[in-house]
Amino acid sequence: MRIYSYDGIEEMLDDLQTGKIAAVMKLAPVMHLLMRDRPNLKVVQEGITTEKLAISVRKGNTTVLGALDAAQARLTANGLLQRISKAWVDLLSAVALFKPAP
Repeated sequence: MRIYSYDGIEEMLDDLQTGKIAAVMKLAPVMHLLMRDRPNLKVVQEGITTEKLAISVRKGNTTVLGALDAAQARLTANGLLQRISKAWVDLLSAVALFKPAP
């Protein structure tokens, strides 16, 4: 097995599609969205890991930290954060469910 690093997801999927590489690993929601227009590619496994995403800023950068905190507070207060989360859940529910490869 060899591990290759890609600068762009589309380039990685192009190489998968042409057979230059055999498999890729990326977050499931991202893969489902990017592969919906690539019918000859298929997500064959999910749930391999549990991703807990985070946002980082340079230590001491209170300007960016404050802006992020304020944006999250506004999105939470006006309900947009909840609507975005629900939209992603609804979208992923609409995408074909995982079917293990035979």
